[in-house]
Amino acid sequence: MFVFGSMVKGGIIGNNFKIDDVNLINDKTNVPLQYDYRQVYKSVMQNWFGACENDANDIIKTNVQAVTGIFRNGVVIEPCLMGPLVDPDSVACKGTVSVVDITGDDHHLYAKIFPNPSNGAFSIIPMVGFDSNFPIFINIMDVRGHIIMSEETRVTQGAAIEINRKFQPGMYIIRLQNKKYAINQKL
Repeated sequence: MFVFGSMVKGGIIGNNFKIDDVNLINDKTNVPLQYDYRQVYKSVMQNWFGACENDANDIIKTNVQAVTGIFRNGVVIEPCLMGPLVDPDSVACKGTVSVVDITGDDHHLYAKIFPNPSNGAFSIIPMVGFDSNFPIFINIMDVRGHIIMSEETRVTQGAAIEINRKFQPGMYIIRLQNKKYAINQKL
């Protein structure tokens, strides 16, 4: 397997397997595994996404040992930092309302963002569903998912939210969310 990214520790983990007799390997035999792919998945879930061990085991449907040494020192997230995953059918979640993700070509009916492209100064006009009854959370992320800007505001429907920030040239994702809706739009 190949794992790549800016926080991955470079190099090979494990040993190269030496096949003494190539004639012994065919479609009926397997080269012995040093690491199961689920061990790598578990490592990424726990050490990158911060999932609890029980949640990682539930997701991969087995209990395997995570592989150490995939990520550089100092970048590993403490597992279970954000708490266990919540079962949406649990008693604790009954009565909660889910947020509807607006996708497709009709996102402009819910919010307008202009000018797009922008030099860092642009307006967001919340439309249908984004009213002053609920706060609007605005996140601007780079293409790697890092949050560049985050704020909460209240605005009446049709009123503009002015953003004027200095960004490096490139593509960004603007996420608007309130209790009802969430929209992701490229900028």
